[in-house]
Amino acid sequence: MTRTSPRRRSRELVMQGLYQRQLSGNAARVVHDDLAESPGFLRADKPYFDEMWHGVADEYDALLASAISVLVTPLRMNLTVPVRAKPSSLSSDMPA
Repeated sequence: MTRTSPRRRSRELVMQGLYQRQLSGNAARVVHDDLAESPGFLRADKPYFDEMWHGVADEYDALLASAISVLVTPLRMNLTVPVRAKPSSLSSDMPA
């Protein structure tokens, strides 16, 4: 079984924290403290986690707006009504 590196665990916790913050609406400090109390935090690179967390927490609104714009554009494209073939473009040997 492969062990997760402390830096990878830190990145996972930051992503988990962003998700938790989005769902709960809690302040960054509350989410940070909750993550710091989790069992997985013992295997994390704590200084690396803190540096990343403060970076994403400080830019949370900008990151969220950027993510939403990237995610919404493909959804809008998928909501277009498909164009149906005109009857005259169908093969004449197909049964009606």
